[in-house]
Amino acid sequence: MGHRITLEETCDVVVIGGGIVGSATAYFLARKGFSVMLLEKNDIASGASGHNAGYIWTHTRKPGPELALVNETNKMLPHLPEELDYDFELRQTGGMIFFKTEDQAQVMKEFVEQRNKDGVTMKLLDKLEAKEMAPVLSDDVLGATFCPLDSLINPTLYPQAFVHAARRLKARIRTGTKVISINTENDRVTGVKTTEGDIKSKFVVLAAGAWMTELVEKLGLTIPVFPMRLQMISTVPLEERLLDRCLYGPVSAKQYKMFQDLPSYKDDAFNADYEWRYEMLILHGSNQMKSGHYIFGMPMDYPGMVTTPDTKGIGLSMEAMHEDFPSLRSASFERAWASLLPFTIDSLPIIDFVSEYEGLFVNNGHPFGNGGGPISGLLTAEMIAGESTTIDVSPYNIKRPDLAGVMPERSTQMIQA
Repeated sequence: MGHRITLEETCDVVVIGGGIVGSATAYFLARKGFSVMLLEKNDIASGASGHNAGYIWTHTRKPGPELALVNETNKMLPHLPEELDYDFELRQTGGMIFFKTEDQAQVMKEFVEQRNKDGVTMKLLDKLEAKEMAPVLSDDVLGATFCPLDSLINPTLYPQAFVHAARRLKARIRTGTKVISINTENDRVTGVKTTEGDIKSKFVVLAAGAWMTELVEKLGLTIPVFPMRLQMISTVPLEERLLDRCLYGPVSAKQYKMFQDLPSYKDDAFNADYEWRYEMLILHGSNQMKSGHYIFGMPMDYPGMVTTPDTKGIGLSMEAMHEDFPSLRSASFERAWASLLPFTIDSLPIIDFVSEYEGLFVNNGHPFGNGGGPISGLLTAEMIAGESTTIDVSPYNIKRPDLAGVMPERSTQMIQA
């Protein structure tokens, strides 16, 4: 837990938020020689970063700035366990979206063709190939798409790996320390006020996901990052290895405009009866952890800052699991949880200085944080250092027109998880 901060404590950069985005930011800043303090009100990876399916997902990343972020993280991935000196259970085993009808099969064929044109390596698997790659699949599956660029990590260990390496570079990590407000003077940041005392700094990085809003409102700012609740369930550890790669079901396809734009796409082909019964959409993702736990989700809704699961979400998850993965019907249930995924209307994060306050920086709104977190941390460090950036950062500008407007209704929101 955190300890009392002395009033004279200072650093170059305060990073607020101990998820993958904040942890990676702290690491890359420390690697560049900045004195860094990372502040987290709970524990490292206690929010969305530690409570997701563990995907680093390239499969459906749109060409352009979305794909660019994940491509850069993918370049880092093979070297990160050694560089960070930490095992976060990286499995570069690829990802799949299975399908069960001929209408879905035609759309998936078109999808694979388009993805290869986009420069994303992909192939279409037949029934036998799909079941060999993912034994959890039922006999009524007709095939699957497969992308070798997708990876799995342990979402709790992933931010811890960056924190571990940041500490080695003398970054100070304070957990159990809530930031109450950002201190300013003459329109520039001077540090932060916390539950443990004040800290002076030249820069403050907002990387607290959905919890950023409260802090920026105190500064008279509105930064359009919204919370979406994702719910998940877990079995007890299973001895049998049923799945060793990222897996989505066909109902997830309708969450991506990339699918909707294909010639043969029809909503009806990708609807599931259980979604209508529960009046909730599900991003049909699953993963078997190295520990043997089989995790499954993810019902999506927008109840505000609610971080607990509800019986509706658990019921939907269970029904979807029973229908699509009958081999798990007798598996013992262990727990359920929920997390708040921060997202923006255009599904791109904000990685930019805030013009109203010198020294204030936003690295937030990541709907695919596992893939975008590491590279966004590096970009943040480069920008604060005044260096040229690894990739063009203009698409992640805080003033971009596509951020304007209000949050769409849940029935039309296109999540890009």
